[in-house]
Amino acid sequence: MSSQISNAITYIARRPHSLLSVFTNPLHGHLPTLSQSQILLFTLAPSSTTSPELLSSLTSTLTKLYPTHVGCISAPLPHQYMDPKIHRGPDSCSLSYAFVNGVSFRSTIPGRAEPQVGRTHASRRRSTEHDQLERQKETACADVEDAEARIFSDNSGVSGEIEWEKVWDRSARAMSFSSSFSFRSGLDLETLPDALRNIPSSAVDNVLYFTDRAPEGIASVLETAFPQANKLSLVASSTPFLTGRPVTLFHDGEILSDGAVGVVLTSSSEPAPLVELSFPPLVALSPDLEVTRHVLLSHRLVSFKHFAFGNPTQLLLAAIHKHGLFASGTTSWVGKEDKFYVGTVDTSSDKITQLHRINSGDPSRGTIALDTASAPREGSVVRLYHFPRHPNPDARPYIPDPLQTSVSLFVAPEMLPEPSLEAEHASETESEGATETDDLSIIPNAFLAASENGFTLSQGSGADTTTVGQARTQGPWACVVPGGRVGLSWTKAS
Repeated sequence: MSSQISNAITYIARRPHSLLSVFTNPLHGHLPTLSQSQILLFTLAPSSTTSPELLSSLTSTLTKLYPTHVGCISAPLPHQYMDPKIHRGPDSCSLSYAFVNGVSFRSTIPGRAEPQVGRTHASRRRSTEHDQLERQKETACADVEDAEARIFSDNSGVSGEIEWEKVWDRSARAMSFSSSFSFRSGLDLETLPDALRNIPSSAVDNVLYFTDRAPEGIASVLETAFPQANKLSLVASSTPFLTGRPVTLFHDGEILSDGAVGVVLTSSSEPAPLVELSFPPLVALSPDLEVTRHVLLSHRLVSFKHFAFGNPTQLLLAAIHKHGLFASGTTSWVGKEDKFYVGTVDTSSDKITQLHRINSGDPSRGTIALDTASAPREGSVVRLYHFPRHPNPDARPYIPDPLQTSVSLFVAPEMLPEPSLEAEHASETESEGATETDDLSIIPNAFLAASENGFTLSQGSGADTTTVGQARTQGPWACVVPGGRVGLSWTKAS
């Protein structure tokens, strides 16, 4: 058992009422008790048949039992990528919780603003904190625009005078995860959540948190405050039609609609947890390719100009053709629904360490644009990947290791529309005759959560690098690939 996390467990059920029995049915045993230094970390994933009343009952029961808590409403776990022995199939609901040793926090640091339309949105008052962030970001934007002007003024497309690492640091770090102040002038303690301001950087090994759909601000601040720590976040599931909130977060009795809530896990003498990434749906299209040049286009786009083997777009087209994706008739063909990715690969472990979607490509110029500003640096080794429309037959389902305590965050497929009354009745009929205990699938030592909005990851400089060693040099990045998973796993002491 890890000293940082204990009593991790995930319950999966077809009937939402079965989750409530976890707290009321004595057959499940006595619920563990929190110590003074522990915090309850939880996610609750309602199915399409979970009523608002039952959801309220579940959350109120859990938060009253454990007043010191951090949690969120999440999405159903992706059954397509999990072992059927531990998952109840489509339209299942789940509850995950764990006890963690650390300090909880609540953040209101803004991230990248969503596009807004209309005078009402434009005239919305901003907080003093947000105004300060905007002024500091404008300074960073001026630096980026100056760099872009110098880059694109060279008609040949090559500028040997540009110091790429400096351009990258001032732009990607400042714009992608927008707290530019933290990277440009050192950490401003006023921006840190109050609970974290007096914690030494060396005292934190891991950070687990839940955010709204703009995690860039808090991700940057945590990156600067705790560079040696692993930082994992689940971008909470969208809940406007479920709770009336954009997202639903929980922190010590409060129900919140924005910002972030989380826990910093205090350091221990035990070995650091392993960081794992997996993308079972993806199919590799290319061999290893070395990035020889990239250019930041904006806060969301990076353009690759050259790979070691030549024109990036032409290499992608050749790989698509080689795999039969251009063929007509009964075979596959490429359409707007197809998604292609560039993945950074750690050659020592042959593992993907980052993954970014390809937005566009230009065969004549050779550039491909990625929907990120945290893309692989020059010299990185990458591969091209395709997200197939049909399941990858070679994909291995996820099975938690019972000898480890683990936290795994998944990207769930987009939520299905709410079912009709007939569908609800059919779901109840299918489970009719089964007891609440029979309906529950219990996964011990594993905290499993998912969201259609994805997760973010930054591997710490002091972390174990056997699985995603190169990732720690890249900074925080976001993943929205359906079926993608990031995990921390602690090996039990012998």
